[in-house]
Amino acid sequence: MEEIRIESEGVTVLIKEDQNKDGYISFRLREDKKILPFYVNVTKRDKRQLFLYVQFPQEETSKFIVLPCEKIIDHLEEIVAEVLDLVAMHEGDKKR
Repeated sequence: MEEIRIESEGVTVLIKEDQNKDGYISFRLREDKKILPFYVNVTKRDKRQLFLYVQFPQEETSKFIVLPCEKIIDHLEEIVAEVLDLVAMHEGDKKR
């Protein structure tokens, strides 16, 4: 398993070897020693558009983002920031 620290967000990305392919990446996030309770899938739609899909235990949420990227892994910091924003919005919606 590959671990990539994202200092700006205070999390570590956990990627299984077979989950980082051209045009697709799937990962979990760890904050301190706790693995956060969701999975993230990112799929490249075209040269500039990515589809973020976050799977919670009982629900899911998703979003399209625009990033100029050849490889998804090259923009992991921006992707994680978008994922955490999406999770925060989802959690806020659940409280209403």
